Amino acid sequence: RKYTETITMVAPKPSPALKQPSWLLVICFMSLALCAQFVLHMSSLSKSTMGMRRSSNRSNNNSYDDDSISKSGKCLTFEEDFDKIVSKANNIFVTMPAKAAGTTMKDFTKQCVGFYDRSNKRDANFINASTMEDRIENFIKRVDHPKLVSSHLYKDIPIVDLIQNASRDSLIIYIYREEEERMISGMKEVVQTRICTENVLPDIQAASRENGQCIIDEMTIVEKVLKERKAEVKFGNSRIMTCNFYNSIEKNFPNMVFVHYKQVDAMQKVFAKYHCPELLKRLPIHKNASGMKKTNVFVKRETDGEIMGFSEWIDAKRGMFEWTFQLNSENGGEKCQAKTRQLEDELRDCNDGLIQVTRHTSF
Repeated sequence: RKYTETITMVAPKPSPALKQPSWLLVICFMSLALCAQFVLHMSSLSKSTMGMRRSSNRSNNNSYDDDSISKSGKCLTFEEDFDKIVSKANNIFVTMPAKAAGTTMKDFTKQCVGFYDRSNKRDANFINASTMEDRIENFIKRVDHPKLVSSHLYKDIPIVDLIQNASRDSLIIYIYREEEERMISGMKEVVQTRICTENVLPDIQAASRENGQCIIDEMTIVEKVLKERKAEVKFGNSRIMTCNFYNSIEKNFPNMVFVHYKQVDAMQKVFAKYHCPELLKRLPIHKNASGMKKTNVFVKRETDGEIMGFSEWIDAKRGMFEWTFQLNSENGGEKCQAKTRQLEDELRDCNDGLIQVTRHTSF
C-alpha cells in the first residue's frame, strides 16, 4: 500500500481516454501475429499431407499427374527424351527376339562401332554368353569395349542377368514385336530362305524348285517348321518375356527402354549421332528384311493337292497358329502373358513406340 501511494503521488494517474486505446492496439497486434502463425502452420501441414497422399497414390495406384506415364513405364520421344538418355549412356545393350529387326541392328552395330562378326556366333549374339569363361573372353578381346552391342536373345536368362548386373550408366533396350506377327515372319524366314533359297535344312525338302518358284507340302510346314518350332519360329517373346523377366525389372529398376521394332530406323539415327556420325547420310541400314526376299513360294495342300500362294495360305490360317501349335506354352512353367499384353497395349499408345522403365513400373 505504501508503494502504491508513493507512485500515485509522484506520477499522476493517466486519464482513461489515453490509456485504453494503447492497450487495445497491443492486444490487436498480438492477436494478428498469433493468427498469422496459425495460418502458416496449417498451410504447411496441408501441403505436407497432400504430398504424402500424392506419393501414396503413385506408389499404390500408379496414379500419375503426368499423362505420359503408364503402369509399364513412361512414353518417350526420339528427338528429346531418347536422345538425352543415349547421350548419357556409358554402354548400350540392344536385345531382341528372332525376327524383330535383329540382323538389321547387328549390321548397323558392325558398321557403327566395328563390333560383331557375322561368322563368329559369339560376336553375333554376344549377350547370350552363358558362362563366366565366355564373358571373360569377350571382356579381354578388345582394349576398349564397344559402347554399342546388339544381340538376339534365345531365352530369358541372359536378359535377366543383364538387368541384374548391368551398371547404372548402362542402357538396356528390348526391341519388341507382337508374337503372332513375329512368328509368321520367322516361318517365312525358314520356308523362303532356309528351305527354298539356301536349302540348308537337310531334314526338310521342298516338293520342287524351278524357275524361281518353290512348292512345299503343307504337312512339311506343319510337322517340320511349326510343330518342331524350327529356327526363328522358336526364339520368340514367350521364351524371353517370362515372369522371371518381369519380376527382375520390378526388383532391379534397370535403365531400360522398350522399342517397337518399326522404330528401328529412328533409333539408328540417334545412335549414329553419338557413336558414328559419319553414317548419318547412309541411314537407314536394313538387313534380311522381309521385303528383300524374292523367292515365290507356294503351298501344296494336304487335303486336295491344290497349289496356293504361301502368303495366301498364311492369311487363311492367321489367328490360329499360336493356339494350334501351343506356341506360348513351350517348356511349361508359369507364363505372364497378361503382363506382355499390358506392355503391348501401352507401347501402341506411345506415339514414338518407346516406353522407359520407371521406379513405378508395375506389370
